[in-house]
Formats: sequence, C-alpha cells, structure tokens
Amino acid sequence: MSRRPESPTLRLLSRSVRSRRGRLSAAIMLALLSAASGVVAPLLIARILSGIGGRHTDLTAPIVQLVVCVLAGAFAGGWSSYLLSSAGERAIEDVRTAVVRHAVRLRVPVIRRIGVGEIVSRMGPDAAQLRAITDTGVTVLPVSAVMVAAYITVMGLLDWVMLAVTVGTFAVASIAIRAFLVGMRKAAQSQQAALGRLAQSAQSVFTMISTVKAYRAEDRAVEPLREATGAAATSAIRAARAQAAISPLMGLGQQIAIIGVLAVGGIRLSSGAIDIAGFVAFLMYLFQLVNPLMTLAQGAGRIQVGRAAATRVDEVLGAEAEPSDAGPAPALPPQAPALRLREVDVTLADKLVLDNVSLEVPRTGVLAVVGPSGAGKSTLLNVVERFTEPSSGHVELLGAPLDAWPIGEARRRMALVEQDRTMLNTSIRRNLTLGRQDDPTDERLLDALRAVGLEETVRALPDGLDAVLGEGVQMSGGEEQRLAIARALLTDAEILLLDEPSAHLDGVNEMRLVDLLARLGRERAVVVVTHRPSTIAAARSVAVMEAGRVVAVDDHETLLATCPAYRAVAHDQGEAVMAAALS
Repeated sequence: MSRRPESPTLRLLSRSVRSRRGRLSAAIMLALLSAASGVVAPLLIARILSGIGGRHTDLTAPIVQLVVCVLAGAFAGGWSSYLLSSAGERAIEDVRTAVVRHAVRLRVPVIRRIGVGEIVSRMGPDAAQLRAITDTGVTVLPVSAVMVAAYITVMGLLDWVMLAVTVGTFAVASIAIRAFLVGMRKAAQSQQAALGRLAQSAQSVFTMISTVKAYRAEDRAVEPLREATGAAATSAIRAARAQAAISPLMGLGQQIAIIGVLAVGGIRLSSGAIDIAGFVAFLMYLFQLVNPLMTLAQGAGRIQVGRAAATRVDEVLGAEAEPSDAGPAPALPPQAPALRLREVDVTLADKLVLDNVSLEVPRTGVLAVVGPSGAGKSTLLNVVERFTEPSSGHVELLGAPLDAWPIGEARRRMALVEQDRTMLNTSIRRNLTLGRQDDPTDERLLDALRAVGLEETVRALPDGLDAVLGEGVQMSGGEEQRLAIARALLTDAEILLLDEPSAHLDGVNEMRLVDLLARLGRERAVVVVTHRPSTIAAARSVAVMEAGRVVAVDDHETLLATCPAYRAVAHDQGEAVMAAALS
C-alpha cells in the first residue's frame, strides 16, 4: 500500500510549532496544572463533606487548599490559553508568509490557473483555519486526553462498577459521533472551496467596478457572488448540523450515565461498597468528565476542518514554482544580437499560439512588432521573459541560450512595460525602484519622471515621491503607464520590452514617448508591441505577425510595398495618419 504524501502545509506548521516548543511546553504544563486542580478539587470537597458534623474536625486546611486549588487552576488555564494563542498565531504567520513567498514565485500560467482570488483565500480564511491544528492538536486534545485518563483513574479507584457503567455509555455515544466527524470534514472542504470562489468572483467584480456601473450591471455582476455565498452557507450549515449533533449526543451519554450511576450507586451505597462522600465525589467527576470528553469530540471536528484547510493551502505550496537557480550570467559571445528566436512554437490550452517564429533583435535600435489582435505579439514577450515556456524551438539572450541563464539574471537584463495596470499599492518611490537593490537619489528618480512628463505631477503631491498610490492618490491609466516607463528607464537593462506603451497616452505624451524611444534605441535594444502609427515611427524596423507567425521583417516603406499583411494593418490604422506621422 503506497504511503500518502506528506502535506507541505502540515510539514511547515509542524516545523513552526517545534521552533516554539518552549512556549508551547509552558502552555501544556500550565494546562496540566489547571487539569490537576480539576482532579484534586472533588477529592478536597469529599474530604470537607466527610469532616462536616465532626465536633473536633478542623476544616480550615482543606477549605484553604480548595480555594488555592481553584484559583491556581483558573490562573494556569488562562495563562496557558494566552501562550497557546500567541504561539498559534505566530505559526499561522509563518504559513502565510510561506504562501506569499511561494505564490509570487509560481509560474505565471499556474497563478492564472489557480486564480488570484483563490490564492488570497488560501492566505486568509484557509490559513486561519489551521489554528484548529496548532491549538487543538498540539495542546487541547492531549491535555483533554490526560484529564479524561485522570478522571477515569480516580473514578475507578472510587468505584469500578459505576465506572464501567459510565465508560460503556460514553463509548456508545462516541461511535455515533465518529460518523458526524467525517461529514464535518467534507462540509468544511466544500465551504472553503466556496469561499475561494467568492474571493475570486469579488476580485473580478471590484477590479472592473467602473465598467459594471457604466453598464448598470450591478445585479448581474453580483450573481456569481450570490451563488458562491449560497454554496458557502449551505456547506457551513452542513458542518454546523454535524457539529450540533455532537453536543446532544455527549449530553445524552451523560444523562444516561448519570441515571445508570444513580441506580447502581444506590445499590452500592446500601451495600456499603461506597460511602456518601465517595459517591458525591464520583458524581462530581462524572459531571466534570463531560467537558474534556466534549472537547475531544469537538476538537476532532476542528482538526478535520483544519486538515481540509491544509489541503487547500497545499494547492499553492505544492504548485510548481519557477526555478530558483542563482549565479552569474553565462559566457556571452561578442557582437551577438540582443535576442534571437529560432523556430519557436508555443501551445496554450491545446492552441498553437506561436508557430515556427524566428526573429532577431539587434543590440541597439527599436523594433516594432505589429499585427492584428490575437497574432501572438504579447506571447512573444512572455516567451522572452520566461513567463511562458516554448513547446519547441530555441531562444537566445545576448548570444547565450535563454534556459542557460539564471532566471533572475536574465530578467535583470530586460525591463518590461506592460499594457495593463502594473503599479503596486505602495509609494511612488517604491514603485519606481521595484527590483532594485540600491536606492537611487531623488534627483535620479525625478529625472526619469521628467522624461515621461510626470515630474511636476509628482512634485505637486503632498508627499511627493513618498505618496502612496491607492491611499488618496489616484492616477489615470496614462499616468500609471508613464510611471511604468519611468521605472524601466531607471534600470540598467540592455533590452526594453514594451507592450502597447502608448495605449493610454494622449497625443502630447505619445509624441514624448516617440522621442524617448528614439533616444533609448541609440543605446539599448527596444522591442515595442504597438498598433499606433506614431509609435511605429520610432522603429528602425518592423516585424509583422499574423496568426502566430512572423510573416515579414523590414522597414515601413518596404513592408508597405511588399507585405499584404502589413498593408492591412496600415489600412486598419489609417495609412494616411501613419504616413503623416512618419513624414
């Protein structure tokens, strides 16, 4: 029989708990002290009851002992709970940190497959459910088990016949409870999955809230959220139903045990097998026995919930990450092109997205990549950045095979500007210096902002470069795109990759970008995916893509005369506008 693979989440949780063994050991000792007070208290009460009525019996000592025992138990229980909670929260912090660190290193297709909202759900509600394992599994269940063992031992010493009645009754109840625990785990898994879908759906709705409102689609947009919340509620109700059955079953077991003990105890009292003090002590232990037994039953249910959450967190921690290889760049041949692709194929979702693509990008100059939507232009950049792995073919960076480069070192040689929003909810300074190990001076940052026409805008903000985007500072799509371009300028990358960099720019800033690209092309390789005539104007050569293939590479005039696909692009954009921009 094959061994079940170990959960990476539970392995991480175990390692985190072991690192805090001192605090947890103290919590366990205090919990045992609290449990011991619960064991001793009924014996002290029985001693006091035995002494009542005796003329010369001094009850001061047992009463003082009882008070000290009760107070010590209460203090020890409270302090144990605090130590356990603090250690548990730190363990969950470790898991969340590990999830975040691993998630950002996942391959881009894996992140898209899991879903950003689902990943966030794993870091939030799912990780929180792991407290059931750190609290219940590490301390509560073992201490409760010790308490049950201690109570049963003392009860056996008091009267083994009444103990047999008690154990038999609770054993029958535990068999029924076990069936409900299985249902709790399945319900917990369904609930967590529904909450993950809710997070994913909510993220998509609120990311495009302006569009939702513009189309008066609030009700339609929240329909998937309603379905997810309904599924979560249904699963939670199933879990609650199973949980709710545990208490009555345990209570029923207690009631039957009490009836049995009273019946058998009456016989034992009349026969003199046990005195009244011992009988009262036995009853007190019976009443106290229910609490740790209930804790064991409910704790087992919580463990099932925690294991269900761990299974979901495993989907992130166990997902394939990008290689973490480190080291220097490979040996680079002199005078090699910046990029070279040879017969590259890319298949995504069983669809051939790039088909036998061959392309060479010189060390300096601007290469524009044009073509209709869906031609594979953005996929081309994703291959170069290693977000997408080619199905076949060969890719070189600066003359060395791309897969021979440590992935971090390869990306350091390239700077990417994407079309979509790429600003983090942090300060402008941190956004501009993303990925840098040093701290550029304010003057250098402002120079980069000046190049994209944002210096005065940023200077006017109350906190300037330290203004936090998203916290009262809202920038337009065009301004964020220019910030992304400024970020690329601040790198020492030999290659700039720009995906529709002028998509959100007005005419003035678009012309500023054209001049900037022309200047950058004198020192670096610039690959710009675009459909804007003015941006193409900055290009020394143009690569035309169609249906995943590079069908032609040449200058504008030659392509216009010889390439039907390029003429179609030119026609779509307005050949007259392009000619005017190039004049």
